[in-house]
Amino acid sequence: MSNVLPGVRGVGLGLGGCHILLAGPGASERGWLCVKDLVGSDLPSRLLKVNGSVEFIALAMDGERICATSEEDEECWVVCEEFSP
Repeated sequence: MSNVLPGVRGVGLGLGGCHILLAGPGASERGWLCVKDLVGSDLPSRLLKVNGSVEFIALAMDGERICATSEEDEECWVVCEEFSP
């Protein structure tokens, strides 16, 4: 999966962690989670293993970067945006 979603690697969501909103059953009940990725690569593949989906939205702790992945039909989309303070 990491070859399908190369844009997620090194998106730079911050060394201190980020806020993440997962997709799938029960996601709306969990809401935004504050996380720190200790592995640093292949996040979509790891989410697929535990959550059953590669879909997520991640927001940098400083609020200046956001990244989202989505599955549409047989394609995966990665959208990243950086905001100025």
